[in-house]
Amino acid sequence: MKQTPREIIERIAPQLSRQTLLTIDHEPTEPALKCHSNVIRRTVEKGGTQIYGWKFGIVTAYSTDTEPNSCLAVSHSVWRDESGRMVDITRKAREGAGDEEIVAGENGKVFFLPADEQPGTSFVTVDDTVIISQVPNHRNKLFPISRNKKLRDDTRRWQRKEWRESRVEAKEHKRLVKQLIQACGVELEAKARKVGDE
Repeated sequence: MKQTPREIIERIAPQLSRQTLLTIDHEPTEPALKCHSNVIRRTVEKGGTQIYGWKFGIVTAYSTDTEPNSCLAVSHSVWRDESGRMVDITRKAREGAGDEEIVAGENGKVFFLPADEQPGTSFVTVDDTVIISQVPNHRNKLFPISRNKKLRDDTRRWQRKEWRESRVEAKEHKRLVKQLIQACGVELEAKARKVGDE
């Protein structure tokens, strides 16, 4: 029997976090691929809290199958307003793009799984541009949902590659931000928030 996106994600979620899988509003007013800085900017402007975790997509990985065969958990930030309502304010990467952009959700909402740890974010603001100097250590993860052995082998290789690249990116990001801070002579402002602080 074919599983629904919710059933697939509910099976995968405990491997990522002990938190409850949520269905939250998607109000895409901010630029794609900048979820962490989008949410920081929103908290500076309107208050509220940044919540780290994962959003999900049902995808066709490696084009070996004709139907979606994997679930992609994407490291993500959402905004929790002063009333406690969580909202995904970031646009999809490419509206109407290929299978990798099928974001799982129901009734115009998206699935979001908060991370167990909310590490806080260090950032600087230079000329109204938010630059993050520390991002959460939550990597994208790919979970096969078909019995295709080649897909499972390819997925393991992709996970190792993703892990190596994320470590390199984190080091490079830290180095660039340090240079920027020194060049601008700006003080680093640290913001630390945890789920349930309010």
